[in-house]
Amino acid sequence: MSPPTEAPRAGGLGVALAATIAIQAFASAAVLLLPAIAPIVAREIGISAHLIGFQVSLIYLLATLASTIAGVLVSKLGPARVSQMALLFSMAGVIGLASGQILPMILASMVMGLGYAGTNPAASDVLNRMTPPHKRNLIFSLKQTGVPIGGMLVALLMPALSLAIGWQSALLVAAAFIGALMLALERVRPGWDAHKAPDLPLRANILEGLQLVTQSPPLLALALMGFLYSAVQLSLVSFVVVMLAQDFGWTPVEAGFAAAAVQATGIGGRIFWGAVADRTHAGLRILLLGRGGRPDPCRAENPVADWPDHCQRGNHPHPRRRLAAVRRHCPSVPVQPVLDRLERGDDGGGRAP
Repeated sequence: MSPPTEAPRAGGLGVALAATIAIQAFASAAVLLLPAIAPIVAREIGISAHLIGFQVSLIYLLATLASTIAGVLVSKLGPARVSQMALLFSMAGVIGLASGQILPMILASMVMGLGYAGTNPAASDVLNRMTPPHKRNLIFSLKQTGVPIGGMLVALLMPALSLAIGWQSALLVAAAFIGALMLALERVRPGWDAHKAPDLPLRANILEGLQLVTQSPPLLALALMGFLYSAVQLSLVSFVVVMLAQDFGWTPVEAGFAAAAVQATGIGGRIFWGAVADRTHAGLRILLLGRGGRPDPCRAENPVADWPDHCQRGNHPHPRRRLAAVRRHCPSVPVQPVLDRLERGDDGGGRAP
């Protein structure tokens, strides 16, 4: 992967890393608010606490659908603006959850899912521009610690706060913190969004991203590993509080501390495996061993670096179309060097369409 280009003038890598961790933490906290207090909420509104699984699934279903245009939005509007939009949607969703009514809570979960889709592409775009290649796995692993940090804070604070002031008031407090971070990002927006392309058409072929993954064995392998890691992670964090409280008789606060301990191990795991991947230069092998976080196909390896060589073997008859798809779905991947090689005729006999 080529070295990062000019970095946005927004405080340097340290500020960018801290901000992206905070964004990831707050967005993830919004998703995990209800699982952390599911027994309390279920008792108050008269439903089974195990239904929390449907709420989390709904959030991620909408996030999956919205991710088909997330990369285009980052390129068009800029990573800071997309991050602000994601936090705005998260805040609105949390406020909707505080209504205590089933239908508004369903709609609020859908809104949260739409916002959650933008956090990772936006953070990847910023950090990829500013991170030296030899530190990329560690920096991105640090960024991903925002997920367990958000989950840990929610698990530690929300049960006790809900018992003290009521679960609906506790959700509104969380929404206020999300809104404060959204406003604070205005300070870095000019630097982060300096590379945006406002004239970029806002359209996406939903099948295009799927075809891009299924036709590339490395991306397909990463996608399948990401699916399995995420399934295990979400199953655990969604139901650990409910299981401990309802099946083993723990209090909500005790169950919250146990859930926080689970999340804390994820923080250490992400940092450790990211450092090992940088030291060994064997990211895919590390994933197979069991890395403490979801692989990001847009950064775990450069999926386009050797495409001109593949063209020589006739494996990619339309490389420019594929590269255009990568640029839309993974804006942080350095596509231009590969296009330059194709233009110089390094594709094995003439230009491909």
